[in-house]
Amino acid sequence: MPKKILLLSSVIFLSSCATTNISELGDKFLDLITKSDIGFLTDAGSPGVSDPAGEFVKIARNNNHEIIPIPGVSSVTSAFSVSGLESIGFSFLGFLPKSDKQKLSYLEQFSNSNNPIVIFESPRRIINTFRFIRDKLNISEIFVAKEMTKIYETIFQGPVDEAIKKFSNEKGEFVIIFKNENNQISNSFNKKYDKILIDGYEKGIKGKKLLDLLSELTKTKKSFFYDRWLDIKNQNGK
Repeated sequence: MPKKILLLSSVIFLSSCATTNISELGDKFLDLITKSDIGFLTDAGSPGVSDPAGEFVKIARNNNHEIIPIPGVSSVTSAFSVSGLESIGFSFLGFLPKSDKQKLSYLEQFSNSNNPIVIFESPRRIINTFRFIRDKLNISEIFVAKEMTKIYETIFQGPVDEAIKKFSNEKGEFVIIFKNENNQISNSFNKKYDKILIDGYEKGIKGKKLLDLLSELTKTKKSFFYDRWLDIKNQNGK
């Protein structure tokens, strides 16, 4: 983790920054951004990527300040650096498959991870992807970056419903980031397969046979369904 963050304004403020002193530095930071534009620099890596600068991004955004990423080696790290999300890592998935069924199958391997998920999307599919994130994954808040470092750059963080309205007629390439808080993604998959598991249980199908069949149909590891199968058995007293 970079030890120093440089805030550039009319003066240079150099300070060691760690998660333990964010609160103290936050007051100084808020005072600086009310007086002038500032920039973050670190002595290594990208600010906001496995780095405490994410907290300062949240402070700035919560106080209605515009946040602009400086061009980097990748739109992924540039977007994540201004997302304000705190995490030890993230999962980059590129472009999701076309159909909702394919998307769900692809995302199952990440369903139990708490790391933020980063994806790319095109203007032609952006609204359908927003709806998929909201309706199929039960995610309500997202971060969106469009055309970063270009003249029509747009940075958005907020409810998915607002993103649908804001980007309904937009062109350009998008980076979308969302966080699997409280295992929403895992819960959405549980609901999807619960009916199959419960029906199989009620019909007396053996657990191994049912889990093998479900694993084969979904191309998902059998262990993904095993704990839920045990819960169903225990709820029914067997």
